[in-house]
This record gives sequence, C-alpha cells and structure tokens, in this order.
Amino acid sequence: MALGDLDSDGDIDAMIEYCAPEVIYSNLTRHLSRRGVPRIGKPLTMDVCGPAAGWYLLVASPQKNYYPYPPYGILRVLYSTAIYQNWGVLNADGRASETFQVPPWPNLVGLTLYGQALVGPPAKLTNLEVTTFTNL
Repeated sequence: MALGDLDSDGDIDAMIEYCAPEVIYSNLTRHLSRRGVPRIGKPLTMDVCGPAAGWYLLVASPQKNYYPYPPYGILRVLYSTAIYQNWGVLNADGRASETFQVPPWPNLVGLTLYGQALVGPPAKLTNLEVTTFTNL
C-alpha cells in the first residue's frame, strides 16, 4: 500500500497493489470529475466536491500546466488560455453538478479540455479533469 497525493489536489490518496490491476482510492475532499462519455451534441455533466455548503469556481483550458500556487495548491490548467465555466454553491454534503451542452460540431472530436475547480472556504484547487470529446 502506498499513500500520497496521486491527483495533485493536496489530499492524500491511497494505492493498493495486491494483485493486478492495482486499486486506487481517491480522496474526494476537493475533487472534479465528469459524468459519462463526453460526446459532441450531447450534454456533459461535471461533478464538484468541496467543503459542505461552500462555493466553487470552474474553469477549463485547451492546455494543461503544472504551477505550484501556494496556499491554493497546484494550478493544473494554463491560466492564460483558461475559459471561465461557472461558479456556484456546494450543497450540505459539499457537492454540486454543472451540465453543459456540447455543440454538435465534428471538429470537436479528439479535442481535449483540461478542467479544474477552485473550492472553498478555505480556497483550494481540485485535481485536473481531462476531457476528450468523441462522436460515439
């Protein structure tokens, strides 16, 4: 078993290698994840986890980055190309969902967007969520 910050969100995660394949347990204290396959012409839902009754700010960028940004954590999207997506309030369980309509444009197939959220209080950055669009 190994403990460490496997997704660069500042929380301790666990990896257990008992047999193949290894199992990774992610700490969802501050976390961003997408629900389902990101298809062109279909809705895409992003789930945000953070402090109970806290807040979040969601951004995306076509380029990723690795920039330590104390005391907030590690900025994983390229700030100069970041696109503001939305902000909101987390529920009493520290969760929120945002749904976006992906345009039906064929040139989006294969495009990758990198998403990250800032959650608080206190303000901390989440993991990097990688989303590559498909036409499946």
